[in-house]
Amino acid sequence: MAGITWRQRVAVAAAGATAMLALTACGDNATPTTNPTPTNGGQLGGAPTESATPTAPATPTSTATNGGGNGGGGTGSPTYPKAAKDYAVAFMKAWSFKDYNRVGQLGVSSMVQQAKDSNNGNGAPNSGWVMYSCSSVQSDNTVGCTVRNTHGDDARVTMNALQLGFPTAVTMVLLERTEYPSTPADYIAALLNAKDQDNRQRIDRLSNSTVRSKLTCALSGTYATVEPIDGTYSKVTVQATPTSPVTYEFKMLTNPGGKAYAVKQVLSATC
Repeated sequence: MAGITWRQRVAVAAAGATAMLALTACGDNATPTTNPTPTNGGQLGGAPTESATPTAPATPTSTATNGGGNGGGGTGSPTYPKAAKDYAVAFMKAWSFKDYNRVGQLGVSSMVQQAKDSNNGNGAPNSGWVMYSCSSVQSDNTVGCTVRNTHGDDARVTMNALQLGFPTAVTMVLLERTEYPSTPADYIAALLNAKDQDNRQRIDRLSNSTVRSKLTCALSGTYATVEPIDGTYSKVTVQATPTSPVTYEFKMLTNPGGKAYAVKQVLSATC
């Protein structure tokens, strides 16, 4: 049985587990960081951080209908959601559908090119966006919402609160896509990081709802061993330390790279 330890988690997750793409507008160049791929001799730990909010755009000016729904860029007058959570979801749906006219209605002008670059480089994200959480309005009149889609992609959308109900409220997006590591140890690291972020959609994408229901142990750091079960599956044992009584055992694909749902089963959980 081979022993594998993981380095301390920072920012988002181990490289190859998740990758955060920082998409900024109005000249903001803040970007998140990612860890290198875990190697023997380290641990993971910590939680992701979010970029600072940008400077808000000018005072709203619009003659368009101040609708409360998601609205669209069709033949009628566009509508602009008044609630931050609805505005963020509408923006990311337009991004996913490659509706760049609507992206330009809801976001500042540079967001159109950033959305195009992201979609061209990584493909359009899944369109099933829902709100996870929103902050209160900050002193600089910005408000941030985290929205997630059914693949577990996580978007932090920053808006100018004064523009809600009007065009171009979105000023910045940090988009963290769900990725599928190539080794069992890294894949489990991604799964447990998703648990730390309470990203249920990502947990389900990497495993299934039954596995998620059994992730009840708290691990501040992890030590993993990988043991083949057969030609297809491996058992991954995860502990806080090599002698810790807090233990998970997972059954998963031995070669999970690029595959969703690679974690098949929680064989045991001792908390």
